[in-house]
Amino acid sequence: MAEMDVLWTPELLAEVVREVGYKAVITEDDDNDVWIESKSGGAPWRIAMLGSSPLFIGAAFGIAVWVEDPFVWANTWNREKYGKATVIVDPDTDEIEQACDGTFLVVVNERIEFHSGLTREYATALVVGWINTVESIALRDDLEVATAPR
Repeated sequence: MAEMDVLWTPELLAEVVREVGYKAVITEDDDNDVWIESKSGGAPWRIAMLGSSPLFIGAAFGIAVWVEDPFVWANTWNREKYGKATVIVDPDTDEIEQACDGTFLVVVNERIEFHSGLTREYATALVVGWINTVESIALRDDLEVATAPR
């Protein structure tokens, strides 16, 4: 039987990303938020560690995209695809995040939790599944992958 790891660290998760052939850069900001940055299919994405170091409770895989009709796009994605699409609202203004060109920000993400344990094999399958999601997003012509705020 495969061994379950309950205490997944950014280093361990980044190692899984690297093992399937992608770069994984671990970053920590001044607020002690930790994430892993990567890219596949030309599209940047990240894994945000959830909770506090060293006892992370999970991770959220995410990619941000700019689309013309955010609610239709998100609802269609949520009915047909893997991962959850969320229209992003600016917390300061309660307005939908909109770029100068009139497009709107949507984030597609998938969360995993560590509290019940996670085998390395299952973590690898999750990473590969996420990369397939990212690459399918990168191929779409109805959006632009967000690389920086507009």
